[in-house]
Amino acid sequence: MKEDSIGNNKAVLKGQDTPNTVNEAMEGADKLPTSINYVFPNELIIIPLRSRPVFPGMMVPIMVAPGKITNAVRYIIENNLPAGVLLLKDKGTRKPIEKIKARDFYRIGVIVRILKKLNLPDGGLNILVNPIKRFKVIKFIEFEPYIIAKVKYLEEEEYDAKDMEIRALVRGILA
Repeated sequence: MKEDSIGNNKAVLKGQDTPNTVNEAMEGADKLPTSINYVFPNELIIIPLRSRPVFPGMMVPIMVAPGKITNAVRYIIENNLPAGVLLLKDKGTRKPIEKIKARDFYRIGVIVRILKKLNLPDGGLNILVNPIKRFKVIKFIEFEPYIIAKVKYLEEEEYDAKDMEIRALVRGILA
């Protein structure tokens, strides 16, 4: 994928009716019903997570170490893009980001909007994200300069928030 395909918010996958970026989807949004805010892009810059999974609807802070991912986050913010967050499978190894491959990620992640950014003294970032919708990675497109994946969005199942079993499972995951 070309660098400017994300930077200029152009469609990456040619010949498809589905927009690939949020900005592309917003063109003509005033003609859509008001309940539809935007269509999610088919390709996302990925922010790897080492510790906890993130779920739609739970705003969370994410610490980003200095380096490649910090540059990706700055690029995402500068271009007002959504991002994808994916959990790494083996959080104990602390493999450098430069050595991470597709097999190191779980395949289910969440598209997020970065709401706030705080620059840290060591060059890293602390970002507050709003997770919006779950996705499944179809394939990783590239790892340089940023990790970019082609994704498919998952439909959420309805559930009863008062169901004690569901509440116990959520508490167990987040503990």
